Amino acid sequence: MTAISRPSRSRPAVSTRWLTIGLFVLPALVLYAAFGSSRHLVVGPMSATAALSASTVAQFVAPGSGAFVAMTAALAIATGAVALIAGLARLGFLANFISEPVLKGFIVGLALTIIIGQVPKLFGIEGGEGDFFEKLWDVVSNLGDTDWRTLAVGLLSLAVVLGLRRFAAVVPGSLVAVALGVAAVKLLSSSQADTFTVVLYMAISTTLVSYILIFPALIKLRYSHATVPRVFSVPGGKGGLWAIGLLCTAWTLMGSWVAIFPDTLEYVFGADYNFVDSWGVSRLRFEVFTLGTLAVVIAFALVGYLAGRSVREQVVDVPLAATPAPAAGD
Repeated sequence: MTAISRPSRSRPAVSTRWLTIGLFVLPALVLYAAFGSSRHLVVGPMSATAALSASTVAQFVAPGSGAFVAMTAALAIATGAVALIAGLARLGFLANFISEPVLKGFIVGLALTIIIGQVPKLFGIEGGEGDFFEKLWDVVSNLGDTDWRTLAVGLLSLAVVLGLRRFAAVVPGSLVAVALGVAAVKLLSSSQADTFTVVLYMAISTTLVSYILIFPALIKLRYSHATVPRVFSVPGGKGGLWAIGLLCTAWTLMGSWVAIFPDTLEYVFGADYNFVDSWGVSRLRFEVFTLGTLAVVIAFALVGYLAGRSVREQVVDVPLAATPAPAAGD
């Protein structure tokens, strides 16, 4: 009875009375699990039962009123009493007279009703009233008002839940999605233009970051492939090579550090630097999008490296220097 007394409502506001009523569900769950006749059991306030209860009571009183709560409780008690009597009378066999297409139609229809009620929240638009098709038309008509940040957070949350369920079932996907959603809302609350500036800045700075590996690679190739002819050679021999490689690598490391963690050197040298005034975003937001952009670039590079393994294993003769033509008569 207690589980049935918690109707689901499509309104965004949640009254404390519904939270109070929901607390009474817990004893019912424990009691039913302890004394229920089935070993395979899922007990809880279902959206199906809640939707039926709310739609039935709403035909007589206004939703959200005191009378609505009273009639909902009365309906729950009456339904529970009927279910108790039917159980004592062993009337469960009557469910066999309900055809399977009817049951499936009820379940599918109810699922569509619940889904269409949540779709506006996914797109960040206002939900309409009426039956399924009226709500669907409201969604289609208001797609132009979609809040893309809300949609991105929603789709990523679904991807996290479904992905963890598929590849890491022991991890509570819903809890992880909620935590990531809260963090995303916090991070996306600033100006989109400033965020785009940060991402664009980091995307351009990856050219500088790439030189961290270029000069060490130059030194390594001088030793491992010393006999390969080159169009250009660093002057000064190996000493000049080491001097240029170390100097340029050190300069690149310092520039990359400043690009990823601005104002750190200013702090060391006591220079005046206001982070928010300079970038328009908080440090946390800056670092999340900066490191996130860098991680995406590195991930694409690794995928390309792994995908090109077969190409690298191929042996191809490429002339790096012009070969003099043989003399006449040779």
